[in-house]
Amino acid sequence: MGIYNLETLFDPRTIGLVGRFDCHSCQDRAIYRNLLASAGRRVVMINLAGCRSDGDCPFRERGPCVTSLAEVEGRVDLLVVTLPLAEIPALLAACPALGVKNMIVTRGGVAADGKADERLVLAAARENGVRLLGCNSFGLVVPGRRLNVSFFEPTPAPGKIALISQSGAIISSILDLGRRQGIGFSHVVSLGSLLDVDFGDAIDYLGWEYNVRCILLYIENLKDVKKFLSACRSVARIKPIVAIKSGKGELARQVISKHTGHFAGDDRVYDTALRRAGVIRVETITDLLTAGSSLTSREMPAGERLGVVTNSGGVGVLLVDNLASLGLAAAPLPPALKEALLADIKPYSGALNPVCISSEADNDRFLATLRLCLERGGFATLMVAMVGNGRFDPAAVINGVRALAAERGVRMIYIWLGIGEEGAARAPALEDRHNMIFFSVEEAVRVYYYGMRYYEKVHKIVIVPPRFNRTLEFDRRRAAAALLPLAGSRPRLLSESAAREILAAYRLPVNPVQVVYDFAAAAEAAARLGYPVVLKDNDHRRYHRSDVHGVYLGLHDRRALRRAWDALAAAGGPGVHGFTIQRQLEPLQYELHLGVRTDREFGPYLYLGLGGPQARLRRDEAVILPPLNRLLAEKLIDKTRLEECRRFFPFDRERLAEILVRLSQLVVDFPQVYELSLDPLAVSNGRFAVLDAKLILWDRGRRSPEHLATTPYPNQYEFRERLRDGTEVLIRPIRPEDVESHYEFVASLSRQTTYNRFFSYEKELPVEQMARFTQIDYDREIAIVARVEEDGRERTIGVNRLVYYPHNDEYEFAIVVADDWQGSGIGGLLMEKLIAIARDRGIRRIYGLVLAENQKMLRFSRRFGFRVAEREEDALRIVLELDNDGKGGETAAAGGSPAAD
Repeated sequence: MGIYNLETLFDPRTIGLVGRFDCHSCQDRAIYRNLLASAGRRVVMINLAGCRSDGDCPFRERGPCVTSLAEVEGRVDLLVVTLPLAEIPALLAACPALGVKNMIVTRGGVAADGKADERLVLAAARENGVRLLGCNSFGLVVPGRRLNVSFFEPTPAPGKIALISQSGAIISSILDLGRRQGIGFSHVVSLGSLLDVDFGDAIDYLGWEYNVRCILLYIENLKDVKKFLSACRSVARIKPIVAIKSGKGELARQVISKHTGHFAGDDRVYDTALRRAGVIRVETITDLLTAGSSLTSREMPAGERLGVVTNSGGVGVLLVDNLASLGLAAAPLPPALKEALLADIKPYSGALNPVCISSEADNDRFLATLRLCLERGGFATLMVAMVGNGRFDPAAVINGVRALAAERGVRMIYIWLGIGEEGAARAPALEDRHNMIFFSVEEAVRVYYYGMRYYEKVHKIVIVPPRFNRTLEFDRRRAAAALLPLAGSRPRLLSESAAREILAAYRLPVNPVQVVYDFAAAAEAAARLGYPVVLKDNDHRRYHRSDVHGVYLGLHDRRALRRAWDALAAAGGPGVHGFTIQRQLEPLQYELHLGVRTDREFGPYLYLGLGGPQARLRRDEAVILPPLNRLLAEKLIDKTRLEECRRFFPFDRERLAEILVRLSQLVVDFPQVYELSLDPLAVSNGRFAVLDAKLILWDRGRRSPEHLATTPYPNQYEFRERLRDGTEVLIRPIRPEDVESHYEFVASLSRQTTYNRFFSYEKELPVEQMARFTQIDYDREIAIVARVEEDGRERTIGVNRLVYYPHNDEYEFAIVVADDWQGSGIGGLLMEKLIAIARDRGIRRIYGLVLAENQKMLRFSRRFGFRVAEREEDALRIVLELDNDGKGGETAAAGGSPAAD
């Protein structure tokens, strides 16, 4: 349901507490005290046991204490319910009369009836338009609004960090630690069992709150993976998201299942999913708070170059080791800086970074060194480890370079060691967003590490995926003909020959194989293929053939083939499945193990590692979620040890990436692929060949791409059309690799067209903005580009974009056409296609903002059924209702493209 009603959940004016309690004894419970302390809000106590205080009810001083919902006067925004789940549906049925929009459910189901009760509660909530936080929720806190509807006390201090967790106990632990460290929070949300409001909803809402600068998550499992990943991708571009994901091992996942009632997925899949969604993962509560605090209160790095200055060689070594343990390193010193340091700083350790300037360094030496590093180092961050020696004043050093560091845009991280308590007391007065002071190497390095993690996620998002040397083609019809008749409502393991037929349709490098049913046919096939050959049992019931002597390798002549045939036949073959025969690949340099599995939460994922018998232990596997492009495929390769193997036995890295992309496309196209193992994918003289394949099909009634955690490129929205003058134009969704042509397109726009589209004459778009335009989340938005061929290359001549704003639950369109193509009909085609896509996605309304002076655009939009809804300063808000009766955009578009397009 998205963020529907959440505004009143986080800022209710009237709160009702429903339960059965003694009005005197319940004052000792935290939630009652917190409710009564919530400022500026009306609190209604609804005691279903009846108020037996004989006129001395303590709650009547703050608000009414009644015995049923029917007695409540006025509207109620939020109900906090402490009743058993079985009683809540009846309570929900009475909510519309009171205007109740949200409910916090503090209790969970009991034993076997719990799940059934939860389903009834959820159905009743949706029927009556009420959002649920829970079950088993500890409530929520918004300290800045003095709102505490929870069991947590005392109320945490206000801050800029939002904390979202399934576990109320974990929240208590985090709040206790945060209190000791002086860390405040903007919002604290206990989601409980995720019955309705879940991580995706909370992230979508809090991600757009002005006073939230960082979001912290504690995750046990997820209910709606696709919504969660989509929300994270959207929000992580503008503010950091940091998460702990519990349940790494199988036993821990079993505990989560018992605790929450839901299965948790493979931790490796969680790891790759969080990384792909832009979430920074940490391991401990201490790390979670450290990351949240540093990313909220500190200046983010402006680049990757790190300089280190210290007056202790030992501390310098410790710093280097700590950085290396986190995959970081100090940058090489530029030649100009090396020369200046050698000439001006005595003594000096040489041309290394860290720059060690002797244990006898005083104010002058520190200042001289830091000024040289700031002026000639080109550093984005300068880390200064200062070990007290009685010869320098740390405050004087910091203040001495403060202005120069700000001028150069360099972030300063100071580490004070052996300074003493008196000196440490001065640290807070010297700190600001650009100057940080720490009292241990480990803490300073970890804060720098989290800053760099976020820097990489934000500033390295414009990466154009490399293209393959040829267009990848797939025979989907051939694969469907082989696959769909075999997929049923239960898992089914295919024979090796059937699996190979499907793989061949996707141009995967299967080693040629022939199915044979008698020895004569086997001998004939071996002679044709050439010895040595491999003979296998084709019976799909034998998953690991080598375990049951179902595979015979290295058959160099007819007699060896005869012996192998007789052995297999004696074990129960060839039967109806036959045996398979293939040429043995020689020399076999090494084996790869790759394929597809289906995770309980995230659906299909790909894995890759070294092969052989040890592959069954999964000790050397890297995993990734589909869909893949070449860039993601190469990232998967980089996670394995294959690059080490490549030094001894080279292979075509691009070809392996292509195999992974082809495998990914097979999984994207066919939800019936439940498990697929290419074991092994052999490497011989740099060439790849699938020597064995095991494929399990299971039709669970899902259509592509419903089965994927991440929505793939929507190729169903590709159209080929002709303009009025006969020019052929391709209209398709935008891709990440369009970034260069998009820069060219924006640069080609005239000053007036630029102003009409962006409400500004500025044409130099920041890198982050261009990434936002080209690397879109197909789950929640769409951008279609019109492309024509000119002088042998494709050019973008128009763009129409539909963006989803979860905070308002609205879709905004924005269209722009290159000046020299206006009036060609391309604008009308782009609008017609975008409206059709909106209808296909079930969107009921789209709007746009048009400058009031842009009469050409207003006339254009009216042709498609848009109407002016309201004026917003110098712009008009135009709206198109997409009814289900076929009116609106399609009717308007049927009259032909507008003249103004």
